[in-house]
Amino acid sequence: MNTWTNNLEPTLIKQLHETEALWHLALTGGGTSAIGELFAAAGASSTILDVQVPYHESALQRFLRTSQSQGCNRITARAMAVESFLRAKELMPGEQVFGLGCTAAIATKRKRKGQDRCYLAVQGEKRTCSVDLIFDKSTTRETQETECRKAILYLMARESGIVMEEIDELLTTTCEADLAWQDLLMGRSTTTECPEDLTGLMPGAFNPLHDGHNQILRKASEVLDGPVALEISIKNVDKPTLDYLTMQERAKQGDNLRLIFSNAPTFQEKAQAFPGVTFIVGIDTLVRIQEPRYYENIEARDDALKIIKNQNNRFLVFGRKINGAFQTLDDVKLVPGLRELCTGVDENEFRADISSTELRSD
Repeated sequence: MNTWTNNLEPTLIKQLHETEALWHLALTGGGTSAIGELFAAAGASSTILDVQVPYHESALQRFLRTSQSQGCNRITARAMAVESFLRAKELMPGEQVFGLGCTAAIATKRKRKGQDRCYLAVQGEKRTCSVDLIFDKSTTRETQETECRKAILYLMARESGIVMEEIDELLTTTCEADLAWQDLLMGRSTTTECPEDLTGLMPGAFNPLHDGHNQILRKASEVLDGPVALEISIKNVDKPTLDYLTMQERAKQGDNLRLIFSNAPTFQEKAQAFPGVTFIVGIDTLVRIQEPRYYENIEARDDALKIIKNQNNRFLVFGRKINGAFQTLDDVKLVPGLRELCTGVDENEFRADISSTELRSD
């Protein structure tokens, strides 16, 4: 066993229960023995708000409010931490709350291709902290579980304000958020920037940002005859909320591009946040805007389109390769309330077949 696990202060949990920090925990695959230790000591009710163990994949997807598969990696741990934080904030608004996510793949009877490992993350109002713990495969499941537990308790104590020594075995990455990012996550603002000079805004996840995006932005700026920017909503309809580290990673991709983060997952909300702006979209995104499954009913969809129109927003539509065929605005059937807001870019003027999804799969 790593010596650092033996050096943790035996009264650490008692100290933790004496802080003002309140915690929501989400653990899967390992680290669950930390729950017993936290509740075995008097004072747990002053520290723990809720504990979730979404062990089955479908349970984890439900917890994260997504249909996408989640692997044992730091992205999943951070998503779990953010969801835990948001739930804690909802339970105790105005208090010092934290969310912790832990996903682990510890020693098992089954043959595993990758390393035995544990990823931890803590989300607070001011920062995201991520920890990687890689295990020696020669160690037992019990030993690895102990290290998971100790790492959880160490991280909770440190983020709660208890002075802790740095531990080399815990590979730690932290992002201290500026006030604009904090306001966005806490729901105090809708965007990190409210520009009046923009003519076009290109929404997306940009995971990753690639040359096709750059080409589209240049063409859009030419067509619209004005400045354009990228926009990433930290909250999405079918994806986990972004943490500060992920926001930092996305921002670094476009050092030479203007990037705005928002709290506006739908185009109705984007229109209210960015009135008068033309949204730069692919034909696949445009078609989804009219799909009833994203609304309570058809009337709600039509009302959303009216709001977009009343906010003086439009859509500049680029073609995309879909199911092997390149499609443009002229190739799809749209409801009148959406079609009247669109201007298409012809394939002869512009075509780029690069996809972020394909790049991730490579």
